[in-house]
Amino acid sequence: MKTEPRYSIVGYGRMGHIVEEELKKKHKKISEIIDPNYKDWKRSSLENTDTAIVFVSPEAGYETTKKVLGKGVNAVVGTTKFYQNSDGTLNQEMLDELGKKAKENDVKFVYAPNFSPGVNEYVAELRKEAPFYSKYGYNPVVIETHHTGKTKDVSGTAVGLIGPALLEAYSYKEGLDFDIDKAIWPAEYDEKFDSSLLDAPFDPNVEGTSADEVREQVASAKKQNKIPIVAIRYGDIPGRHRVDFIGKTDTTIKDSVVTDRNIFGAGAVKISEQLFYLKQSGIYCITDLI
Repeated sequence: MKTEPRYSIVGYGRMGHIVEEELKKKHKKISEIIDPNYKDWKRSSLENTDTAIVFVSPEAGYETTKKVLGKGVNAVVGTTKFYQNSDGTLNQEMLDELGKKAKENDVKFVYAPNFSPGVNEYVAELRKEAPFYSKYGYNPVVIETHHTGKTKDVSGTAVGLIGPALLEAYSYKEGLDFDIDKAIWPAEYDEKFDSSLLDAPFDPNVEGTSADEVREQVASAKKQNKIPIVAIRYGDIPGRHRVDFIGKTDTTIKDSVVTDRNIFGAGAVKISEQLFYLKQSGIYCITDLI
């Protein structure tokens, strides 16, 4: 009987390399590294693998996950967006399909917008506290700030974890308002990024082109009765998520800052270790496991 699982890495971009480092640190067996971008799939791929850790593009997320599960291999999937609808809600039909595929092949599938334990605890606290702010009429605003390499998508953490947690409490809101095409790039306007930019929704004293853009997005979302998610891209920031509960006379700020993106790889490896010992096959969200 095997006592140590064998791993494969599917997707060999920045996160794939981080996962590789983390597995090697723990002296884990890496059977294979597959990069779908370079057509690395072979008929024999994943034959000597118990768990695949998947960080591919959102466009490849669905087909890749389905292929891994079809091979009878556990899938720990850090790819986001592909299982979300355009309004940020979960595509439950797709998740049910992938969960069924996992059960048919007697394996486990874990999906996670964010593998950081601290971030997931932050979201859990938001879920507990948001009903209070909703009851007393505070308006939530989500501001996510990431490095300039994150160009294609609004943060999966904001859309897939924070947004849904807030909507549970703000059921009268009509969804989330987000658009990566409206991302704010302070460097494009010769503006130095400053954390005061995050205060723009409630502090009119914060000045500048970027601050005006933040305020415009928040005002637009309010008119639509939606929760705004504002995306800021600057420098090499691994990830920062902030929720402002804005009241008529006061504002409460909930902030989460990631200082090293290696936590995402370390978290994925930690979860993959847990999977090997779970008896029940099927689908899990990371919040089921931490």
